[in-house]
This record gives sequence, C-alpha cells and structure tokens, in this order.
Amino acid sequence: MVRKKYHKAFKIAAVMQIMDEGKKVSHVAKALGILPTMLSRWVYEYQTHGDEAFTGNGKPIANKELEIKRLQKRLAFFLVKPSSPASSIYTLKTLWSITNIFTSKYFPNHT
Repeated sequence: MVRKKYHKAFKIAAVMQIMDEGKKVSHVAKALGILPTMLSRWVYEYQTHGDEAFTGNGKPIANKELEIKRLQKRLAFFLVKPSSPASSIYTLKTLWSITNIFTSKYFPNHT
C-alpha cells in the first residue's frame, strides 16, 4: 500500500475550513476523503507552527535549534572515528553537504 501525500496548500485549505469557517473536523474529513485524526493533526500543527507547518515527510520539526544540535552531534560522531584520512575527508564533505541541504530545505531563514 502506497502512502498518500498531500500538498501544503491542500492541508491549509482543509485546516481553514475548520478554523475560519467553523466546520466540524468530521464533516470536512469526510468531504475530503481523509481520516478525521489526520485532519485534527493538521489543525494542531498549523496552530502550533503557523506558516512553517507541513514541512514534509510527515514529521513536523518541533524545535529547530534542537534539530540542528542533533544533526551537529551526528556530524561530530563521524568526524571522531575516521578509518583513514581519505575516507574521513570524503565523509566530512558528504555530511557537510547533507547538513547544508537539510538546513536550507527545512530552515531557509536560519543563519
């Protein structure tokens, strides 16, 4: 079974039906063909994170600074245990690139 993905605009439109128009979660979910629990989670995420909600992959990032620190610790782990100088340089470049891509995707305004 393939997991269905919904665009950010779709999620926001569904949430606005509840928040702005005062419709019930169950009625909106049924009309859209989604589970009420999923829609309730979208409402919570939008209320909590505002325009930064729905970053993708079904996992909201609750604390940006905490996530950056977690990734920095993972990066440091790979730097401490090099198997050879060449592989450690390759690993460093690869992880640095992944970290920059992740940071720019999920934290575009982070300095």
